[in-house]
Amino acid sequence: VENAVVKNCAATGELCFYMGVYKIDDRTLSIEEMAERASIACRSVSGGMREHITYFDEKMQRKMLEEELIGSECYRALHNKEFCVYFQPIYGVKAKKFVCAEALARWNHPKHGTILPEKFLPIFEKNGFITELDLYVLEQACAFQKKRADEGLGKLPMSVNISRTSLYNPSMFDKINATARKYKVEPKNLRIEVKESVFTDNSTTLIETIKHLRSAGYPIVLDGFGGGASSMNTLKKMPFDVLKLDMKFMEGFEKNGKIGAIITSLVRTGKWLNAPLLAEGVETREQFEFLESIGCGYIQGYYFARPVPEDEFTALLAENRVTMQDTAVENYEMDVDINKIFGNDSVLSKLIGSIFGGFGIYEFTGDKLEVIRVNEEYYNLMGYAADNRYLEENTNVWELLFPDVV
Repeated sequence: VENAVVKNCAATGELCFYMGVYKIDDRTLSIEEMAERASIACRSVSGGMREHITYFDEKMQRKMLEEELIGSECYRALHNKEFCVYFQPIYGVKAKKFVCAEALARWNHPKHGTILPEKFLPIFEKNGFITELDLYVLEQACAFQKKRADEGLGKLPMSVNISRTSLYNPSMFDKINATARKYKVEPKNLRIEVKESVFTDNSTTLIETIKHLRSAGYPIVLDGFGGGASSMNTLKKMPFDVLKLDMKFMEGFEKNGKIGAIITSLVRTGKWLNAPLLAEGVETREQFEFLESIGCGYIQGYYFARPVPEDEFTALLAENRVTMQDTAVENYEMDVDINKIFGNDSVLSKLIGSIFGGFGIYEFTGDKLEVIRVNEEYYNLMGYAADNRYLEENTNVWELLFPDVV
């Protein structure tokens, strides 16, 4: 039994055929079941230049049975309270303490032990159960915040993940709002994490739901930033308050010098957009010290703490004396709105220029002093027309200031 797909190869423009094959070794199976096995084999084709055919094997069989088990038991597990919420604290670099946390789902199966999210989340995305799980985690996070409030402890902003499937639900905004009101949680203390990949859909419903949430006061965290090809386009079209760096950036950090330069540029981008950067997956002191040195706003990872159950998390917070609300998001804006000085408002830009003269922003790194952005009066001061020629010709201003040193 065979299943085949045709894909357009982006590199060459050629059509590539991929085939999954199920060799019939169990004739008691129905044609539909055989075809499903061939389809599973086809989906597992890696897409390499030489590998175009894959045969269904025992490994795929085990994976298929595991997926069927997970998909069939999700509602029972929710009813029996097998799902629980772990909390991972997030460190505020400026505050030098834990300032918020992320709520994460775990599944404690009575027979199979702990099932990790990377196994069950993709399956729940397919069968639609992910929305039920999103709402469950949301409620547990809000209940934890109310418990702290009832005990007279400080407010602790909490991040919850809302999936693509959930955001397509037009009633999701109302459900989030209703849960927050039920536990008396202010919107500013409930951060909505949205994967950057969801914005590739360009769905009006999805985008409007996110905008509606942000307008209501829920900070939006753009999760997985920098991990996909759509990153810059996402910044252009979507509202957000925090950029959460894709955790893959931390992998191989010590061995790849380019990673540091990329992260530095992303931190700079976040500052320009008044959105602090949250680095995820930080595991070593070297990574932490680098992120601190470049002005990264938040850090999350095993270097500080793993995701832990509620009782351990509560003890962890007590040890770190977290008693104050984190206001970094709402107070992150610069004292001077740079975009108004250098932006598209030519009247305002000329007015500021006539009062204060030329403005320029530089960045000093190593032995380079680079021009980042200037206003029109700056061009006039330097004797250049208002174009990019000055920036192109003077990438290192340090050479102009100290020609004998460089």
